[in-house]
Amino acid sequence: IGRAFVPWRLGEGARIEPVPPAPPAPPYTADLFGALPDVQRSNGCVASFLLPGGQARLAFDALCRLTDEGVADAGQLESADLAVLLGLLETAVCADNAEEVELLLGLLAERGWGERQHRAAVRRLLVCLRKLAHRKYRDRFEALCHRALDVAAVDPGRFSDLRQGIEDLQLLAVKRFNG
Repeated sequence: IGRAFVPWRLGEGARIEPVPPAPPAPPYTADLFGALPDVQRSNGCVASFLLPGGQARLAFDALCRLTDEGVADAGQLESADLAVLLGLLETAVCADNAEEVELLLGLLAERGWGERQHRAAVRRLLVCLRKLAHRKYRDRFEALCHRALDVAAVDPGRFSDLRQGIEDLQLLAVKRFNG
């Protein structure tokens, strides 16, 4: 999985459009089909770039990662346009794991995702945070853990997986800090 992007950093270089949510599923009964389908979600966004040789549209998923569809669309550009596009994208990519954790915490705090996307965001956040659980990044790690626990405290039931993951990472970090 590649590094996440912060699409709104593209500024005037791109027009950002949210991807509309999928239409609601037909009404099913839980008795016949089990749990109801996950229909409350954000599908990410599409960034449109006006380049000297034409236009490019790149798709980002709900976790702000460039999707395969976005990459395929850019494959038809001339090399000069690709260089311009790459320059614009470099301004929007998360610089490091800490910045990606901050991005994901912001997304988790503001979005009412369905269960699948919520779990994916928490899983990615914990992967990035785990990479910071080293003596070299101790201050940043502890600050981000504190912020993540603040986000989890808003809705303890929904964020129990985040809280448990942070507690597990804090135990790992203590071993790494002392060892």
